[in-house]
Amino acid sequence: MLEKKNENVLLQTRIYHYKGSEKDLELLRLLCHISKNIYNRTLYKLRDRFFKGEEMSRNYIKTRPLVKFLEKENSNDASKAEVENIIDENYSTLNTYMSGEVIANAFTAVANYTTYYNANGTIKDKFKGTNDEKWIKNRRLPKYLPKCGYYQISTSQIQRTKNNHYLLLPLSNPVRKKKGNIFEAEIKDELLKKFVDEYKAKYKTIKRILIKIPNDIVSCVIHNVRIIPINNGKDFNIAISYELEPEKLKNELREEEMGIDCGVNVLMACGSSNGDTFLVDGKGLKEILSLGKRDYERAQAKLPRIKKGSPKQVKPSKYMYNVYLKCIRRVDAYLNKAVAMVFNYALNNGIRKIYVGWNKGLQKGGIKSGKMTKKIKRKKNKFFCSVPFRKLINKLINKGLKLGIEVLEVNESYTSKKSFFDGDSFDNDICSGKRIRRGQYRTKSGKIVHADINAAFNILAKYTNLNLNSVRYKGLTTALRERVIL
Repeated sequence: MLEKKNENVLLQTRIYHYKGSEKDLELLRLLCHISKNIYNRTLYKLRDRFFKGEEMSRNYIKTRPLVKFLEKENSNDASKAEVENIIDENYSTLNTYMSGEVIANAFTAVANYTTYYNANGTIKDKFKGTNDEKWIKNRRLPKYLPKCGYYQISTSQIQRTKNNHYLLLPLSNPVRKKKGNIFEAEIKDELLKKFVDEYKAKYKTIKRILIKIPNDIVSCVIHNVRIIPINNGKDFNIAISYELEPEKLKNELREEEMGIDCGVNVLMACGSSNGDTFLVDGKGLKEILSLGKRDYERAQAKLPRIKKGSPKQVKPSKYMYNVYLKCIRRVDAYLNKAVAMVFNYALNNGIRKIYVGWNKGLQKGGIKSGKMTKKIKRKKNKFFCSVPFRKLINKLINKGLKLGIEVLEVNESYTSKKSFFDGDSFDNDICSGKRIRRGQYRTKSGKIVHADINAAFNILAKYTNLNLNSVRYKGLTTALRERVIL
């Protein structure tokens, strides 16, 4: 994921699977469990104040005032006093910046709901009747994390060691009594103390955790590190955000533009203003998704049922989780190679701007055509709703930021109906041609052209002021299909 810091610097995130010893994994589970405690406690206080009718907007409280509020709160009830002591020790166990970011994340989660809703669950008057009311109705107040669950920890304090090839995970001063060892201070929390005693009895000492920096980004400036628990805390992902300077473009004079139409069998149909066309095949992606779903369902069928005849099953097995991860990684690899094909062409042919056509909300509801039977519609939506188009568009945008090519997401409505080769206007409902088959479009003169190429050029004609008359007479009836090989 890319993020603009300023005009000259981009922030990119590298995510990789953490392969540490069981000793390090147990320590990370403890830290992520403490992070979960802080998140739940902050969420409890915010929900409580919201239901009491207090104003809770996005800029309501900064992180530090809330921390003071948690520390100074007292109660006459003995059980609540114990909870407050645990929260204080949880907060002091993690580094201050880590605890602060966990609290800030809880603020953001609550503010995404309280900004638009009243305490009684009704939408605020200033948002009623607006265009945003439809998606505001889908927002929900965040729920508590499971009691035995985990939450991510992140920090902006970067401490490098071992020739800058490793990051030292920062912790608070109370738990760093001796150099190299941690949890040497006195611990009041019984659960935390029990874990530390069992850990020391097993491993003798508790060393600080070192995080490996990938070799290709050792020389980069690192801004943030996140440790993300996955598979219910059994595994962890490391996300490192670092500075990335945009690459210098090969062609200084870039005047061409390109339109992209996304689909299933044809993942991307590309047409440029110079008349060149090519297709990125999507059948390989369909195969990956169908095989992944088949293997997952076979593994799920082997799980023992809780009660005979009951549809409810036990928790997913480790094999099921590995099948899911394998499918996700293969999909990512496929999309990365498909995006690379598009930008290799863009760099070699002077493309300065790319228009990607997509209708928001279309994939959620699926294809709703009255001309299709229920059986055919179900078959089409099976793949249409499973292909990660949003991830594909985000990868195109991020790659464009990295290479200095502008990528815009635009509305593709009526681009498949209109005839680009007959010069149809988007100001009226007149369509000169007709889509006769899945991949064929017949123009007014009877010429058969590729339907997705026609849509790609219509996207380009709809949002650009370029003179495309020369392209219309080139007779673009066929296109080169590029296949993605993993």
